[in-house]
Amino acid sequence: VDQEKLTHDITRLVVQLEQSLPYKAGLFAELCLDALPDIQRSYSFASAVQADAKVSFFFRHVPGGLFSSFVQQRDLLGQGI
Repeated sequence: VDQEKLTHDITRLVVQLEQSLPYKAGLFAELCLDALPDIQRSYSFASAVQADAKVSFFFRHVPGGLFSSFVQQRDLLGQGI
């Protein structure tokens, strides 16, 4: 739904889920990208539960990190996550 580079190494990604997902502070999601199907990474939810089933994540770029580099350098809008 939205991807925004907040700083030189932090990207925020807002994802639209098919249905609302109940979660609490401190929980994380196991994420994978359609473009990198064999790589999964755990990220903490960066927003409270939303009625519209949108969730947010912050990604810190790790030099040499395949997943975080992909999120920082590519346009992921419309991609499967």
